[in-house]
Amino acid sequence: MSSYFQVRNESGHIQIDDTFFNYAYHSKGTVTTNVTALDTSYATFTLTGLTGYPIVAVSHAAGAYAYVRSFVAGTAEIAVGAKGAAGQSVNFYVFAPPNPSVPSQGFEVKNEAGQVLFHAGHRYMRVAGQFAGSPSSNGSDTDSTTLPAGKTYAVAALNRSASNRNVNQSPIPGDVDWWSYNFWGYWKVVANAVTLTTANFQAYHADNTMPATVSIPGRCLILDVTGY
Repeated sequence: MSSYFQVRNESGHIQIDDTFFNYAYHSKGTVTTNVTALDTSYATFTLTGLTGYPIVAVSHAAGAYAYVRSFVAGTAEIAVGAKGAAGQSVNFYVFAPPNPSVPSQGFEVKNEAGQVLFHAGHRYMRVAGQFAGSPSSNGSDTDSTTLPAGKTYAVAALNRSASNRNVNQSPIPGDVDWWSYNFWGYWKVVANAVTLTTANFQAYHADNTMPATVSIPGRCLILDVTGY
């Protein structure tokens, strides 16, 4: 389909396009984890009044992630995991498709179906970069990236990374008694550095059969949430 309207920045990147909508800032807040599982903790919360499927980014100095568990008719249940016992305070930022009910600010772009693609009354999601890393199997920090200083960053996970470590813990020489220690990957945001870290969420007793080795790389969008 040909495009009838585009706005590009000085680098040539498309900022506004009549065939795609930009995600707009919806809300922000803090959620505190309340369930502990080994070295990790979890919480859920509900978002309402959404104009479409949301993107949720989080910021936590020890490491966290968020994902949408369900979305129905403008209401979403969000799950958050964090490194550390229950009581972790995780900052979150929510972005959703533009809301056509926001009062006009003088500039608006709609597609042929009448869907709002850009509205000057919104503040939009600013992507500072994409980052990927491989989770460790011992709970240590692995891959890291540094962004321009002086800004506030949050991470929207594109997938949940994981790894495991299999250990033969039999006290009998020549015998086997396998345990598998399973780790989630978490995105740690400290000032202008984003790091993939891991923490143990499950210890599985596999008896005499060694479990498969798992290593699922993680990818994320790093968002500039300065001023939001």
